[in-house]
Amino acid sequence: MSEYRIERLNDQNLKDLIVLYKDCFGIDTTLEFLTKKYSTESFGAKYTGFIAYSSENEPAAYYGVFPARFTHRNRLIFCAQSGDTMTHSNHRKKGLFIKLANATFQLCRELGMEFIFGFPNDNSLPGFLKMGWKSDHHLNMYRVSFTAFPIVKFAKKYKKLFGSVYESWVDRRIKKYETTSRFLSNSCMNPELVTQIHDYQFFNYKSYFKKYLITTGGAEWYVRFDGRMFIGDFRLNEGQDIQKEFAKLKVIARKFGANEIETQMSPGSLNDKLFQTLQIPASKGINSCYYSLQENPIDLHFQLTLADADTF
Repeated sequence: MSEYRIERLNDQNLKDLIVLYKDCFGIDTTLEFLTKKYSTESFGAKYTGFIAYSSENEPAAYYGVFPARFTHRNRLIFCAQSGDTMTHSNHRKKGLFIKLANATFQLCRELGMEFIFGFPNDNSLPGFLKMGWKSDHHLNMYRVSFTAFPIVKFAKKYKKLFGSVYESWVDRRIKKYETTSRFLSNSCMNPELVTQIHDYQFFNYKSYFKKYLITTGGAEWYVRFDGRMFIGDFRLNEGQDIQKEFAKLKVIARKFGANEIETQMSPGSLNDKLFQTLQIPASKGINSCYYSLQENPIDLHFQLTLADADTF
């Protein structure tokens, strides 16, 4: 381990994540995107993560979290989401993940955070649990397919050629469906459960991916086009029919070249109950886990939406 040095993420070394994104995710990201995603100072802290460098000064690994604001029993909680865990293929099985994670956890304690939450996949989950994380639940995933020419899938597959063209096309045509609202309150808000605050500050930060807040007349939908239409969250207006509003949403999805709609939410949440009435089978979605940073941790129970994930 002595051949590696670690540095806290900062304005100067942020660009080094580009190398790790390419090697670990196969994604050609940009400094502009990273700057937006890592500009979390409005939530109480910035650059809460560490990079490991090899003796040749190559970016070897990164672990960090994104500060967030949650609420529980009317109490504001300063916490963070685990995300962008990366170890370069040339430097795996060197214990870098644990070293960087522990450094990040200590930084979070010093900053006054109460817990870290995350959505590890099934392959990563056992490693997280060994480090002391607790598994709360997995989200329910709903995906529906229908007939449409899948333009958005081509745009994703050939992103370098058509990604920006498709996005510009959507920007021009979707305006007539956009709401005048600046944000959509979290549909999962429940004082007895741990939920994230969705306000204008949250929506403004989440703009590192292109998303839209649209209406079908009787409901508002927070959506993203990325191979399909994803619903981060939605609100059904009082007295409206979810069947009719979802049918209208599928019409909009078709107009923008999406032949699938997908969403995820905690089991038993308001919107989960609404989706059950659509008779779309629920499958296992992403895992919800957390790591307590307190000396005397208590069991936490979350209600989450897809909008809470840093990948949305």
